[in-house]
Amino acid sequence: MKILFCLLAAAALLCGCKKSADFMAQADDNEKYPHKLARYRASAEAGVRDACTNYTVGLRGILYLRADTSADNFMQWTAKATVEFINPVGGVDRTNLEFKPSVMGGQMRWFQK
Repeated sequence: MKILFCLLAAAALLCGCKKSADFMAQADDNEKYPHKLARYRASAEAGVRDACTNYTVGLRGILYLRADTSADNFMQWTAKATVEFINPVGGVDRTNLEFKPSVMGGQMRWFQK
């Protein structure tokens, strides 16, 4: 399967097609703000879940998650999560996490405050 993808990528480059990253950046520049906002809102909760897994070592579960995406400026959005994790001695602890979004390359990522 990897060989097929490599061959397709090589064929695309040989025929002069643009790289997918360039195409995605161009598509993002042409995307209207309301469409971009709707796309970011739709993926906010999944993005916060991904951030919880990245920032919590020994994650056992996400107990509470709230992504406030009500503002029209996505840089004002916030998210909070309460997660359970396995501590170094083997017990289970809880912690509260807060996140802020950042947009890089047309993709929204959530970073811990």
